[in-house]
Amino acid sequence: MRMLRRIRQVSAIELLSHDRRPLRGFTTAVSLHSHTLHSKEGLDFVPRVLSKVAVANAAVGLLEERHRRRTGRGVPFDRVYWRPPLHPKAAFELECRQIRKELGLDPLVSITDHDNIEACSELRTLGIGVPYSVEWTVPYASTVFHIGVHNLPPNDALEVCRAMQRVTAEPDNGSLTDMLRQLDSMPDVLIVLNHPLSNEFRTGLGTHARLLRHLLREHRRTIHALELNGLQPARNNVRVAEAISCRYVEFLSQALATYREFPGREHWFDRVFIPGATGDVPLSSVWPHGGPWPIRAFVSTIGVLASRQMRPTLRMALRVQSEVEA
Repeated sequence: MRMLRRIRQVSAIELLSHDRRPLRGFTTAVSLHSHTLHSKEGLDFVPRVLSKVAVANAAVGLLEERHRRRTGRGVPFDRVYWRPPLHPKAAFELECRQIRKELGLDPLVSITDHDNIEACSELRTLGIGVPYSVEWTVPYASTVFHIGVHNLPPNDALEVCRAMQRVTAEPDNGSLTDMLRQLDSMPDVLIVLNHPLSNEFRTGLGTHARLLRHLLREHRRTIHALELNGLQPARNNVRVAEAISCRYVEFLSQALATYREFPGREHWFDRVFIPGATGDVPLSSVWPHGGPWPIRAFVSTIGVLASRQMRPTLRMALRVQSEVEA
């Protein structure tokens, strides 16, 4: 990894389409961002994102109204989360298969669940030598960043992960600086800022971009790489906002999809968890058939909005709303 850091300034970015010439000279492709059922994907962004889409916003409003009538309070989206359907071995094999099929190269897969290394530990117990890696949630002023931390030292991985969890739970600039310096001091660790411009609509895109620049100025020596996904010039803020909105609608469509190959986790309401009397329970324990009709209509609407045929229309609608708000 030290050699990688020394030569990173001469790295090149190639767009891989039908031309396979950029692959010449390479024997291995690395997957640096994937999740398993051990990853908790927070759904607090749902009302913020869907407020941009009138039909979906109306469905969320119906859900809020019904929940408030029954419980006297709003839906606790900040405590609701979704788990991906794949168990660690299936996720690992999927990444390997895609690399071999699409690129014809040997795979190196780094599983990065949110804020835990359970999948890595499970795979290593099975004799699969994946690195200990994690996607670290980093609250930063009024926004949140996600940092991929790869190849933690096996003997220290659990304790280091717990230290990162403490920074997440009680964020302050000093503890973030200390944690990044500690990670950077580990010779074989790679630190990647994932989807830098994805702000989950916690704050305005301009504010998020300003905080991103501040983060990079302050920690430029301890963040080794930026994930290209979603990174665009500041002058394209409106287009970036459109892309982020579409990204989360597409994310929701994947979260709400049916995976019949995973019994017990095939429906979206088997994979969404809500607070219960004795702990978190799957939504299917309350809605065994997918909920009342407004919810089922909402799920169908998301599937349509995220379809390949509808994406241009969705982008146009978001562009018009951005121009009106500006």
